[in-house]
Amino acid sequence: MPIPLKPHPTYKRLLAELKREGEKLKSRWEAPVYRCVELKWARPKYLISGEGTRQRGSRWMRPNNSRVMHAASTETLALKESRQAYDYYGIHKPRQNPRVSVELLVELQQVIDLRKLREILDSPTIEELLGEDWEKLNSSGVETLAQTVGRAIHDLGYEGLIAPSAKDRRGRNLIWFPDQLLSESRISISGEKQLEQWLA
Repeated sequence: MPIPLKPHPTYKRLLAELKREGEKLKSRWEAPVYRCVELKWARPKYLISGEGTRQRGSRWMRPNNSRVMHAASTETLALKESRQAYDYYGIHKPRQNPRVSVELLVELQQVIDLRKLREILDSPTIEELLGEDWEKLNSSGVETLAQTVGRAIHDLGYEGLIAPSAKDRRGRNLIWFPDQLLSESRISISGEKQLEQWLA
């Protein structure tokens, strides 16, 4: 049974600051993004559900809080991100573990661009957020600072956030909350019918 996480003490302050300064950090996203996933998760019904992340948590959201999707700005970055678990635990990537790279077409109207964070808030810095060992902290019952930021963004009604990749600071990751998409926003899977056919 998962350890209940103690809420981070800075949540209320961050919520207030993001509420006050959110317009300066707000952005739109209109560009393809990429996911690189194992075959069992490549089916369209799983690919953009965000349910797995809701259960397990991620860098930007504590477990059991909300559905969350993660994608990378390039295919190369998506592959790097997909190796995170192997790199974290020092596991050699199994040769018999094929992965599928899938393009998603995304249009979001209201996301927070954390790359502008330093211009707006004195703390936390993006390096602090990307440097946390969120899995270790969660396993000890602690909500991370990055998860607190993600939760505040979610609770303010934004669709998601843009952040540098922890694997490659030159790259961008798009994180969004499927349950909070605006009516004019769009998420679609490129080649969805073919993907469903070949994975049947």
